Amino acid sequence: MSKRGNNEGSVYRRKDGRWVGAVTVGYGPNGSPKRRVVYGDTRAEAAQKLTELLDKHHKGILAEPDAVTLRQFAEGWLERETVGKSRSTRRNYKTEVGHILRFLGDMKLQAIKPLHVRGMLDRMTREGWTPKPHKRNPNPEPRPYTPRTIRKCLERLRAILQDAVRLEVVYRNPCDGIRVKAPAPEPVGRALEPQELAALLRECEAHPLGLFFKLVLDCGLRKGEALALTWADLDLEAAPARLSITKAWTGNGKQGHMTQPKTRGSRRVVPIPPNTAHALRALREATVKAIGPNIGGVYVFSSPLANRPLESCAPNHALKRMCKRAGIRPLRVHDLRHTYGSHLLASGVPLEVVSARLGHANPTITLNVYRHLLEREHTGYLFGVTDTVAHLEPPQPPAATLPN
Repeated sequence: MSKRGNNEGSVYRRKDGRWVGAVTVGYGPNGSPKRRVVYGDTRAEAAQKLTELLDKHHKGILAEPDAVTLRQFAEGWLERETVGKSRSTRRNYKTEVGHILRFLGDMKLQAIKPLHVRGMLDRMTREGWTPKPHKRNPNPEPRPYTPRTIRKCLERLRAILQDAVRLEVVYRNPCDGIRVKAPAPEPVGRALEPQELAALLRECEAHPLGLFFKLVLDCGLRKGEALALTWADLDLEAAPARLSITKAWTGNGKQGHMTQPKTRGSRRVVPIPPNTAHALRALREATVKAIGPNIGGVYVFSSPLANRPLESCAPNHALKRMCKRAGIRPLRVHDLRHTYGSHLLASGVPLEVVSARLGHANPTITLNVYRHLLEREHTGYLFGVTDTVAHLEPPQPPAATLPN
């Protein structure tokens, strides 16, 4: 049996019969050696593990032993990662990380293997989760995790462990190679067809929030962006009139809060079509008559009881009733934004312009999410492949030749 050389460690058998591989991988601040130990049922197994350990050490990917758990590391990651993000994003991150910690939180970070990650995902699919008890429902029933939640949990765990790799707490990410199979998601949102749009606009004429919906339709605004508009954000004397998006309102009118725009591109200036600008000037004149000329800080669509934005749910409820009266399928306020993007693209407006108007960080989002083919586009381009050969002469048979 060959003997191991210098700096290659040693392999020996303990009294209990188990084989041990040990090697010095450096020295501490006080000069004491740092010993790493592996175990095996046979000498060959221990020697193999020792060789792998030395290989990692020489490549610089051998992490120092650390007793930190996933829960402890994830808490620090969550605090760092959510800096500057909106309240709703921070809440979503916290919820998703909480689901992960339920299964793996007490494990040492360095002990997590791909098999543990796969097991977590399988248990999520099989077991679901149980909401916290409350007065109305003291014994809540377990609920299944949605495919989206499972994908998001894997995404968050991968990000946490990748941060641990960068900090050299672990030498590889056990989430690499783990995939979640899920059915293709249903299309999100829809765009109103011209006849549906005409029916909705007729309802807008007599509704108190009609101008709100027209502005969202004509400028492609998010609901929170429209609710956060003050008169100082509108320049109705410019040619063309325009509005500036610098903030958004989330939550309800009593407990809502103002947030920063969703992305850097969300800070933008959007032109206002002439008819909508004319209606806004009339509303501005009525506001000046009601409260005086100093209306710069007054919300365009404010609560009648105080100068604060409308409750976020108010447009949703109003739009639902308007759709019912108009005889069209129910839609969300956000679908008006989808309608804006789809109609502009269908009319030949360049993709980059539409993306900038919508405040998207990338035109790909505009094309993949907000582009809905209208019915006239489905039926407007008729092309008969068989017609392309109609004008061709049929091939003539070759002339017969007489033998010599």
